[in-house]
Amino acid sequence: MRAFGRAQFRSAFHRNVDALLSERGAEEKVWGSMIKQALKRRNPGFNESYYGFRSFNALLEEAARRGELVLDRDEKSGGYIVRLARADDEAG
Repeated sequence: MRAFGRAQFRSAFHRNVDALLSERGAEEKVWGSMIKQALKRRNPGFNESYYGFRSFNALLEEAARRGELVLDRDEKSGGYIVRLARADDEAG
């Protein structure tokens, strides 16, 4: 990830993910593609390659490695179902 704008990007990314997951509720699935669409609605020029990622999935995977998100693979679509990491996710 590029050093320039890293903190701003993470902050904006989390605000958007938090908002989308809150809108959808805990029971509804949120796919990675939905998060990208929400980011692009709020910032039409958004492109993950600017931040050093080859794909949006790679960006999500990095956020999961950092413990910020939990990713579950959707068997049918092959995409990720995304939820925010919670303290009990790490404990369990």
